[in-house]
Amino acid sequence: MSRIEIRTALLAAAGCLLLATTACAPSGTADAEPTVETPQSASPSPDATKGADAAAPATIDGGFEFADGTTIGMLAAPWTTTDLVDGALFHQLPDTPGVQVDDAVWADVIVYVPDAAYGADSTEPEAVPADPVAWTLSHPDLEILDQREITVDGVTATQIDAQAINETNWLAVEGTPFGWGGAERVVLIPLAESWLVVRGGTFDPDVSFAEDLPPGDALSVLLDSVSVAG
Repeated sequence: MSRIEIRTALLAAAGCLLLATTACAPSGTADAEPTVETPQSASPSPDATKGADAAAPATIDGGFEFADGTTIGMLAAPWTTTDLVDGALFHQLPDTPGVQVDDAVWADVIVYVPDAAYGADSTEPEAVPADPVAWTLSHPDLEILDQREITVDGVTATQIDAQAINETNWLAVEGTPFGWGGAERVVLIPLAESWLVVRGGTFDPDVSFAEDLPPGDALSVLLDSVSVAG
């Protein structure tokens, strides 16, 4: 099964979970207001992506706001953009005739504020650690390939390239425990009272983790669009 097929299955499962739990607020948040605003633009239709080049420079179409006012862009076609749960934004390259994805740098990008953490071999969520950077770097299910400090909207963030040794949910949104079974670039951005996680799943780590990425790669475009509240 290809990485896109795996991610598609994960997204479909998350969507089914959301439909099944719409009437029930997550534990400890009964009667709470949604933590994010609905994106202003709808996901592109299949017809809109025909003939598009997934390896072309990524662009932004619309914005997504988190509970604290932090915002990030949404990727334009050929990326499809779907928010399945409060606080989580999914970008995925579609398996659509006419959309060439073989030369794309990223298979998908996920952005969210985690509210659950998963330790080694754990299927039970626990509280997000106070220092998720140190926790990530020492996570037994991850092989850390590279780490460095970067600046996102004037804030010092940590970029980590890692390979999953064992499939792990790591940091997640409680209603959507994202399975991590491959290589990813992760950027952890500190907010006032939480953290923003930006993850890029790779087609080819040798390309995605290169020192000089192609201009307009989707992950860099998204990071450039972040506006940290406060």
